[in-house]
Amino acid sequence: MIAVATVVSSHPWEDMLWNIIRVTCRARLVARHATVIHLSEDPLVEVAIVDGDSPGLGPGPISRLTARGVRVVGLHPRHDTPARSRLIAAGVDPVLTDDVDPEVLLSILSRPRPAISLRNAIAVAGPGGAPGRTTFAAALCLAHTILGPAVGVDLDPVAPDLGEALAGAMGGSVTGMDLGPYDRPAVTSTISDDTTIVDVGEVPGTSPLLAGNDDLFVVIEGTGPGVEVARDWFGSWTGDVPRLVVNRTLQPGTILPLVRRHIGLEPIVVLPVVPDPVPYIMDLLIPLLLADAFE
Repeated sequence: MIAVATVVSSHPWEDMLWNIIRVTCRARLVARHATVIHLSEDPLVEVAIVDGDSPGLGPGPISRLTARGVRVVGLHPRHDTPARSRLIAAGVDPVLTDDVDPEVLLSILSRPRPAISLRNAIAVAGPGGAPGRTTFAAALCLAHTILGPAVGVDLDPVAPDLGEALAGAMGGSVTGMDLGPYDRPAVTSTISDDTTIVDVGEVPGTSPLLAGNDDLFVVIEGTGPGVEVARDWFGSWTGDVPRLVVNRTLQPGTILPLVRRHIGLEPIVVLPVVPDPVPYIMDLLIPLLLADAFE
């Protein structure tokens, strides 16, 4: 039985958690700590649950927990965007709303933390507040079909919409996998013999999902605030140099100097706001993919 520990919270999710654990007996609540720092020092915990207001929340104690193989789950009120952002910035993954279905939460609590690798996949990721990751992943998947079979996999825990985006771009017919937000443990180092495009969603720059991919595209928002968010996200970057995509840019002449100065990468594409973005992005990506294939 999985040992669960929490940080004492004023939010109703903690009472819900106590109740479902007591009724189902599918996990064991071993401690309620005053701060995340105290929780990170608990040698018994296998799953830690925190929220965006937990005292001591930060990358340090969260990384100490994950380094020991502890699964850290973050909960926040549905409309509390700042709390969600604090959890993501601290490196918590997954981050869920506190009205999550109890069965979903139990399924997460009762699973051992997996060793996840996307080493044979092409990942699409990005910081919070960067819209268009799923749209870009769909366009990239469809563009890759000029070179051979391609599979789209959705691991975004917040908005698992890759299957819908692919179906919409293909007139309602799509072949491939859409694993959804709670199937991350099913991912192994070899997903498919075909080209696999994975929409990783909003994860911290230190996420193991971004380590050693065949290729990695990072999508950021092409606005001043979007570049600031991306700068902070890249501040914890530990992986290989990704391909940068600047999305939904209204003023490229103003934004590109900010991107170069604050992030230090040259974008492979700069995307404006267009009414039907998937075909537009495909047309831009196909020459790049062909150039890579014949290098």
